[in-house]
Amino acid sequence: MNITQEPKYDLVQRGDKIRWQNRSSGRTIPDYEPVFVLRGGDAMAATVLLKYASILSDTHRGAPLLQAHQNAVLNRMHDFNAFWISHPHLMKIHPVPAYETRLDETGHTALFNDDAKVPEYEPLFLFRARDKHACEAIAFYIKVAPMQAQIDCAQRALEEFQEFRRIHGVLMKTPDTDNNPNI
Repeated sequence: MNITQEPKYDLVQRGDKIRWQNRSSGRTIPDYEPVFVLRGGDAMAATVLLKYASILSDTHRGAPLLQAHQNAVLNRMHDFNAFWISHPHLMKIHPVPAYETRLDETGHTALFNDDAKVPEYEPLFLFRARDKHACEAIAFYIKVAPMQAQIDCAQRALEEFQEFRRIHGVLMKTPDTDNNPNI
């Protein structure tokens, strides 16, 4: 997976598993932590990212590290909008397909859905269960999604995030804790 597709995380193989890894810290997301991936081809993605940036702004006004995180989210939203403009034929309002991570035909880790590799030029945005604002962003996705299949997919993710938090507590993940090896 190239850095323009997902600038913060990469897919790496660890033993027989493929895991999401933070590019700057080198830490992988634990197998037991759920994630929710927005794809550039999802017509709702840029709207959800704008809402997420708004949530960050409303709750952390003036905090420099969180301001940087909000700016990164807004930059990603612009990447998603640029994808819309460049690839209107790939924009879809349809059920969010299940995805899996595995090695592609060249031996590189990649994201797939229905046996089709997600194009490397399609931007992605990853929400982690430990991100304290991810549930709000996913709940917003549920409100604006036009199809029941999208709502069902996001509702399952939201329930997994809430269960993770019930069991593990919420590690108030922010840009400053994401690179802390103790968290």
